[in-house]
Amino acid sequence: MLNRKRFLYLHLTECIRILFVCIATFTALAGCVTNYPKAVMEPPWVPAEPAGGEGEAEGRPDPDTQVPVYFSSSDLPLIDGNFSEWGGLDGPLTRLAVYGGRHVPEDAEAFFVLRTDGVNLYIYCRASDDITHENFLPGSMAWRGDTPELFFGTALGKHKKYQTGDNQIRLVPRSKENMENVDIVVNQRTVDGYMVSGQEGAVFGAAAVYSETGYQIEAAIPLSLLSIDALAPGRKVRLDFQINDADETERDRMIHWMSDKDTPWFDPSVWGDGIVVELPDTRKEVPDVL
Repeated sequence: MLNRKRFLYLHLTECIRILFVCIATFTALAGCVTNYPKAVMEPPWVPAEPAGGEGEAEGRPDPDTQVPVYFSSSDLPLIDGNFSEWGGLDGPLTRLAVYGGRHVPEDAEAFFVLRTDGVNLYIYCRASDDITHENFLPGSMAWRGDTPELFFGTALGKHKKYQTGDNQIRLVPRSKENMENVDIVVNQRTVDGYMVSGQEGAVFGAAAVYSETGYQIEAAIPLSLLSIDALAPGRKVRLDFQINDADETERDRMIHWMSDKDTPWFDPSVWGDGIVVELPDTRKEVPDVL
């Protein structure tokens, strides 16, 4: 009888010890997988500041700036890797360093121009990048490599969640040899031409050309894919622009036009303003940088 009591006592003691070990292990694991780190995590690579103040960010544009979206129903760019149709038109330049140190123009910077024929949105991006890479990541994860992005919407009231007509557009260059190998990602979904098959006036496609100093991309996306009915002169829009840069295997710089934080992808209230205007008859020798 006494031995049995001792056996039960020892067995209970061992069970309690095992229980405490399990609780301690679970607590440690929970701390490892929490979505809210206890300390701010530094970027994996922070570049040294340029000597003499070169490359210092010029800051956010004037909040009253309006990005032009140039309208023409007849003079339209061809998506063919010849970027001459984009010359002499004003557009935004990304200069706000959000991630990876200061803004260094030759390392990561992008100039954008937007056009429309009322049925499609045409996009041009000239990216400065001293180390370019083809991006092999799936569209929803391609922000981790070299990619330009823009945020474009027609809902004008300040709102913190996406509404119908709000879009995140990512252009993913896949090949230095094949300029047509470019993915178009809309709201984290890679889209394709079959989605607009048969739509009158719809144009879908993209082309990217690399150089020693970066790359250029042009693209056409039907407004129907963006849940936008039409665009005409005088219509106001909301937008922002972003360049992702990966000099090695992971994004190490992110530069914006308007927002100084990594929030435009989920919060349209931080976007800037734009307006649809008539395409000018005469182009500028040097376009304005917004």
